[in-house]
Amino acid sequence: MPAEVLAAFTDALTAPPPQQPDPWQRVTSAGWRHEPDGARSPDSMCHIELRPLSEFHDRSSWHIETREPGHGEFPGPRILHAYLDEHTPAHLVSAFLTALTDRSPLQRGVFERTGHYSAVQEPSALRPQQVVDAHATRIKHLRARTRSARRQQRRPRPTPAPHSRPLAAEPTGPLLMFRDHHAHRDFLRHLDHYVRDSQKILDAWEAYSDEHTDLDGWPYDDHAYGVRKSQRDADTAEAFETLRYGARHLLATAEIQLAQLPENAVQSRWVYQLGVLHTALDRLDELHEQWLLTRDALPATAKPGTAEFDEALAEHHAESWSYLDDWATHGKALREVNTAARKAPSPLVPTSALAPAQRTAARK
Repeated sequence: MPAEVLAAFTDALTAPPPQQPDPWQRVTSAGWRHEPDGARSPDSMCHIELRPLSEFHDRSSWHIETREPGHGEFPGPRILHAYLDEHTPAHLVSAFLTALTDRSPLQRGVFERTGHYSAVQEPSALRPQQVVDAHATRIKHLRARTRSARRQQRRPRPTPAPHSRPLAAEPTGPLLMFRDHHAHRDFLRHLDHYVRDSQKILDAWEAYSDEHTDLDGWPYDDHAYGVRKSQRDADTAEAFETLRYGARHLLATAEIQLAQLPENAVQSRWVYQLGVLHTALDRLDELHEQWLLTRDALPATAKPGTAEFDEALAEHHAESWSYLDDWATHGKALREVNTAARKAPSPLVPTSALAPAQRTAARK
């Protein structure tokens, strides 16, 4: 199978599924003959078949086969065969067929033996470096698209049922802290600092990763790459320390506020985001306890700066990073809930004690 066809199929895996026209339209517009059971290439060597439904399959499957010219009823030797089962998304089928029927010449070296002997060879109008540059550009676009898709996945997903938001119990004990206006404001400021700082750390890491990996994403220097990644994890953990103390306070306050907000003031994604933050914080607390046990079990000679201590700490930071990233991604929901509560006509926001009434000056 030509690499260009496989590349078109795999590239489509990273692209959002667009509205696809009828796949047969792509095939017939390329000059292929439409037949009752499929389509055939102009030289009759390649046949595309859409096999109908059966008792075992509720959707059709695609079969593509290329053979050398045969003799009468006897087909020639098979050159290639591809099978796309009934579960293959339509946009992937379309990408495959579009590349398969593309009339553009394939770029190959003069002495490469990857093509069939019947292929017509002509001098290319492109220089070798232009072919390499085109491949490099394609890989860069793929990496950018993949990163964009990954960031989209990290964004909060809406919850389908706004009425399913959790009902907070009456605040007792530590939850009464949410009425401390000054503490709440300080914790929100710590949250803002963490979201900002963690984004800077992530941006710096992605810039380093882009510069120190090849077109396929493999690092040039595995050791240096690993050290830099550990630095990212450690910097993010350090940035979170200022927020750690107030994280549960912010969550408890947001849940109380969210449970009492009017329906028209609630963003459905907030329920999902608070759930992610809760899960991440619980896991961070568990990992912190595990780290304390690991640290205490280290030999007395294992001090900060020694390989044994630093490797154990780096492993702890690596395990914690994804949960810290959850707080960097979804933490802003706590600020949004607080803002909505301030705008709501109800006592949902931590307030300071009422200032004494001002005296009005009276003329004697």
